[in-house]
Amino acid sequence: ELVRLHWWLADARSWQGQYDDNMKIGEDGLELLGVDLGAIHTPASAKVLESLEVALMCTVLAYSHWFGSRRNLNKCWEIADRLAHFIPCLPYAPELRPTYVLLCEVCIQQNNTEEALKWMHLLEDRANQDCDLRALGAAHLESAYTLNLSGNLKGALSSYKQGLEHFQRI
Repeated sequence: ELVRLHWWLADARSWQGQYDDNMKIGEDGLELLGVDLGAIHTPASAKVLESLEVALMCTVLAYSHWFGSRRNLNKCWEIADRLAHFIPCLPYAPELRPTYVLLCEVCIQQNNTEEALKWMHLLEDRANQDCDLRALGAAHLESAYTLNLSGNLKGALSSYKQGLEHFQRI
């Protein structure tokens, strides 16, 4: 439960742009779980480390590496790559919405719009099953952004409208 509190604190701080502070929160959360960030990348430890709480703390760290003052996109992408291996195996939780969005945005940064859309379709499917309107809206808006970048303006507009419809229902 303490790790979940770390997540919510980091979420609130990210809205304030406090990504440098979030780096420490993410590291402390992993420490509470007894997880070394370096170990997350080793296949032998995968079963132990593939949990919602680890995913949440890794998401905090990835965003901190991306938007913090000590910007390190390679580290962000490394963490996102590890997340991509186990996120589909986890049961859906609303707290994972930013993780799916992170994976989509990293794919966009790497000019892989097809993979970005796959992440948003997976989020949409899971959010539909969970009746998570906020995640449905986010999935459609991220898809609209991605489709726009790929030149599919008609698809982008349609997805944008669907996203707004979900947000209006909240």
